[in-house]
Amino acid sequence: MIDKAYDKFDISIQNIEILLTDSGNDWKDFIGKLDDPHHLLYPLTISIDFHQSIVTIDPRMPKMKIVGVLPLLDIGISDTQMFKLVKIGTSIPLPESEPSAESLPGPTIFSFTVSRSTKEEDIDILKLAFHNFGAGLVMRTFDMTADVYLGGIVLHNSEFLTPQGKPLKMISSVTKDSDEPLFSLNYLSVNKKAPDFETLYNSTLQTISANFRAIDFILHQEAILSLMDFSNSILSNVQPTSEKHQQQQL
Repeated sequence: MIDKAYDKFDISIQNIEILLTDSGNDWKDFIGKLDDPHHLLYPLTISIDFHQSIVTIDPRMPKMKIVGVLPLLDIGISDTQMFKLVKIGTSIPLPESEPSAESLPGPTIFSFTVSRSTKEEDIDILKLAFHNFGAGLVMRTFDMTADVYLGGIVLHNSEFLTPQGKPLKMISSVTKDSDEPLFSLNYLSVNKKAPDFETLYNSTLQTISANFRAIDFILHQEAILSLMDFSNSILSNVQPTSEKHQQQQL
């Protein structure tokens, strides 16, 4: 009966993808291909469930419920694609403006893969993945609850293998024996006019609860040196492009 007391709306955006191709290529041929090297963002679907209560006289029932699910956002980029993006970015003229205060972007849940381009193929080096992100909002007559959680984070280095033959995990928080998320945040806001404000809510208007589980870091000397060498090679190729563009502007 409670489930029938809500108007339900399902909102979804399906198959969002970003491609980077050379001039002359038919980019439409690459749409929807999961293993295509031209993808920067692989097909992604975002879903949001919105429930609006049609019963307004029961304070125990949430007036509104919003549940959003963001699946794994898979981003892949090679060193060659980095150079192309830098070339495109530096070629765009930007209007001059007075400096303003910077604002930090909101959290993004994704899988980010960095690869090294060779003549034969792109070889994956790093893969950073954030798992099981979720958020929810429940509004009732006298209170509002918001929840955010992140299941785990993993950083794989495919250039180096463990004795078991698996990619080296330089950062890991995902465990098979526990379903507890890596990070969870709960926010509760209460109207002081609530009938049980003192007994149920302990006369507290706002409550924030945060939990953080352990995370493992592996400092592998050869892996760190290899990443430093890869970073230096990218910077040495990006810097001449930026300097050339600045000289053209002058």
